[in-house]
Amino acid sequence: MSPSSTLLPAVIRPAADALNWLSADHGAGPVLDLLDALGWAIVDTPEANVHATSPDGCAYVGWLPEDPSAWQRNIVWHVRVQSADGDT
Repeated sequence: MSPSSTLLPAVIRPAADALNWLSADHGAGPVLDLLDALGWAIVDTPEANVHATSPDGCAYVGWLPEDPSAWQRNIVWHVRVQSADGDT
C-alpha cells in the first residue's frame, strides 16, 4: 500500500544560494549549531577538530581543519553515513 501524494508533507527546498554556508570551509559554527539543535553528540579535540554523531549513530560529520591533507584537497568536512545494518 502506498500513501496518496496528497497525504505526504510538502518538500520545501531553500534556494541554492541560501545554502552556501553549508559547504563553505571557512567556518563550522552554523553547521555544528544546527547539528547540536538536532540532538547530535558533538565532541571537540584540543587540535580544534570537531566530531559529531547523529542520535541514531548512523551518520558522522567531522570538521577537521587541522588535517593538512584536507586543505590540500580543499575539503575540511568529512561526512560518513552507515546504514542501519552496518554497511557504509
